[in-house]
Amino acid sequence: MKYRFYGDELQLVRYEIEVTQTIKGSDNEYTYQAADDDEKNAYLELFPGAEVTGDAENGYTITVTEHIDDREIKDTYTAVDDTERDEILERHPGAVVAEIDNSGYEWLDGMIFTQEQLRAGELEKAIDMGEEEYKKYLMESDANYQMLELDMRLALFESGVKIDELYSVS
Repeated sequence: MKYRFYGDELQLVRYEIEVTQTIKGSDNEYTYQAADDDEKNAYLELFPGAEVTGDAENGYTITVTEHIDDREIKDTYTAVDDTERDEILERHPGAVVAEIDNSGYEWLDGMIFTQEQLRAGELEKAIDMGEEEYKKYLMESDANYQMLELDMRLALFESGVKIDELYSVS
């Protein structure tokens, strides 16, 4: 299962899209001036292989050529639906798309988890419990539900009906 958050809303990720971009290298040339041999030698220590022109009398020009190689940068994007996937593919036509299997977790899509709940491990609890158990847990931990259940038990008690008898009737 893969997911991301949009604010507090959990979104199941349907697609993972790997994009590889090549940045072409270049040669950058820098020129420095040196007034004497000491200054020239200091530049040559910093930039071994630099080209030196001129002389001690008129000053030196030190030319440094920096070569930057081609680089490949890989990024991974996620998409929650076909429209988002298509928008990414429009910008990056050579991207590789992998579909994510979120089978069994569809019920989590669109649920709201606050930062406090996430810090308290509520998402992990939901995943571990599963849909039915987690929804039952949410309902039973709701103060309104608890009050209604208490009212029902009190009404049954006052009527002389045992709650065990209700559950045993088929």
